[in-house]
Amino acid sequence: MAEAEEKAKGLGLIKQAVGEMSMTRRLVFLAGGALIIGGFIALLLWVNQPEYQVLFSGMNQRDGSQVVTKLKEMKIPYHLENDGTTIRVPQENVYETRLALAGEGLPRGQGVGFEIFNKVDVGTTDFVQKINYQRALQGELARTIGALGEIEEARVHIVMPRESLFVEEEKKPSAGVVVKLASGKSLSPSQISGIVHLVSSAVPDLTDDRVTVVDTRGNLIYRKEADTPDFAAGLTASQLEYQRNVERTIKHKAQSMLEEVLGQGRAVVRVAADIDFTRTTTTQDIFDPDQVVVRSETKNTDTSKNAGAGPTGSPDQRFTLAQRNAAPGQEAPQGSESSREGETTNFEISRTQKQVTQALGGLKRLTVAVVVDGPYKEEAAGGGQPTRTFTPRSAEEIRQLTEIVRRAVGYDGKRGDEITLANVPFAMAPDTGMMAGKTWQDYIREYGRPALNLVLVLLFIFLVVRPMLKIVGARLAPAPTAAPGAARMAMPGEELPPGEGPEGLLEEAPRKPSTRDQVMALAQQDPERALAVLRSWIREAQSA
Repeated sequence: MAEAEEKAKGLGLIKQAVGEMSMTRRLVFLAGGALIIGGFIALLLWVNQPEYQVLFSGMNQRDGSQVVTKLKEMKIPYHLENDGTTIRVPQENVYETRLALAGEGLPRGQGVGFEIFNKVDVGTTDFVQKINYQRALQGELARTIGALGEIEEARVHIVMPRESLFVEEEKKPSAGVVVKLASGKSLSPSQISGIVHLVSSAVPDLTDDRVTVVDTRGNLIYRKEADTPDFAAGLTASQLEYQRNVERTIKHKAQSMLEEVLGQGRAVVRVAADIDFTRTTTTQDIFDPDQVVVRSETKNTDTSKNAGAGPTGSPDQRFTLAQRNAAPGQEAPQGSESSREGETTNFEISRTQKQVTQALGGLKRLTVAVVVDGPYKEEAAGGGQPTRTFTPRSAEEIRQLTEIVRRAVGYDGKRGDEITLANVPFAMAPDTGMMAGKTWQDYIREYGRPALNLVLVLLFIFLVVRPMLKIVGARLAPAPTAAPGAARMAMPGEELPPGEGPEGLLEEAPRKPSTRDQVMALAQQDPERALAVLRSWIREAQSA
C-alpha cells in the first residue's frame, strides 16, 4: 500500500508540475517527450523485427501461388521479391517451412511429375494412362535437369511412336531438351553428354543419336550427327575446352609460385597456348644394302640320252636301209647322250617398316605474359600520413623472376616460346589484397542500429527521465526547519512568523548583524539547511 501511495503521489506531483508550466513550455515538453518516446518505441520495433531469408528462388508463378497459399495457411509472414519469383520468410522459420512444404510436394517445378498418379480415376482409359505417363516422365526429367547450377529452367519433349506389328514400320522414339541457362553460365561438353545420356537412359529404346539439346535462344547445343570428329564445329568446341584447360594449368603453376615469393595478389599471369590438333600418320620403309641375306637357293641337274632313230624301212625286209648303206667295217649309228646342271640363288636386302601416328593436342608454341607489383617505399608525409612510392625492381630480380617462370611453365626455345615479365605498380594497394575496403555505407549498415539505439536511450534519459526525476525530487523534498535560536531565511514570497526572522535575533543581540553575517551563521550552524534553501531558490528561478 505504501508503494502504491508513493507512486500515486509521484504521479500527482508530475501532473501538478506540468500544470504549473506555461503553455509554451508545456507544449514543448509534451511534444519532445512524445517524439522521444515514439522514436524509442520505433527503434525497439525495428531492432526486434525478424530478419528474412530466402525460402525459395527462381520459382514459376504456379509454384509461387501454391507456396504463398500454404504460407498463409501456416500463418507464417513472408516477403515477395523479383516479381514474385523469390519468397523470403523469417530466419527462424526457414528450415521448418521448407520441410513442411516438401512434405506437401512443393515446389513442384515446371510441368507435372509422377504425382499425377497419386489420384487415379476409375474410368481412365489406357490411352489416357499412356499420355499421363509421358507427361510425368517429361516433368521428372525436366526437374532433374533443372537441378544443375548452370541451368535455370528446363523442358523435355519426348515423342513416343505408336507400336506396330510390322518390323519395317517400327520407329524409334526421339527427345528434345530445351534449357534456359543462368546469367553468365555455360554448359561444358561433359555436362551436355550427361544430360543426353540421362534422357536416353530414362526412355526405353531411345539412343543418343535421337536426342537434341537447344537453349532458349535457339542455339544448337547437341546433335549426334553434328558432334562427330568430321564436324568442324563440334571438334572446335572440344579443342577450345582442351586449350583452356592447358592454359589454366600452366597459369596456375606460374602464378602460385610467384605469389609464394612476392605475396598474395602481387602477380598476374596470362598464358596463350598454341595447340596442334593435326593428326599425322607417317609410314617408313628403310632398306639397308649392307645387310644382305640369302632368301632362297635352287640347284637342278638335267641328263638326256638319245637312243637313235626308230625303226626305218619296210617291216618285210630283213635289214634296214641304214645297215645296207653302211660302209664296210662300219656299224649302224647309235643314239646320243647329254647332261645339263643349273643353280639359282635369291638374295634379300634388310627392310624396316615404321608407322608413326602423332597424337592430337601437341603443344606447338607457348606465350606467357607476367606482371608483378612493387616494391613500395613508405615515407612520412607532412600531414603525418605515410606515402608509398613505387620503386622498380632491379634487373637481377627481373631476370630471376623470369627464370622462375620459365622453369614453372616448361619453357622450350626450340618451339619458339616467349615469356614477357613486366614490373609495374598495381592500381590496388598490396596490403588490401584483392578485396576493396569497407565504405561508409557498410559501416552504417553494420553499426547504425547499435549507435541509434544508444543515442535514443541517452536522449530519453536526459530529456525525459532526468527532468521528471528533478520535478518529483523537488516536490518530495521536506521543507527546511530552523534550528533553535537561529533565524530562518524567508523564501521568495514567504512571510516569516514573529520571532523567527532576523528581527528576533536583533532583540536579543547587542548589535545588529548584517545579512552577510546572518547567512554565514546559518551556513555554519546547519550546512544541510543552507544547501536546501539554495536549491529551493534555484528551482523557483527555473520555474519562473
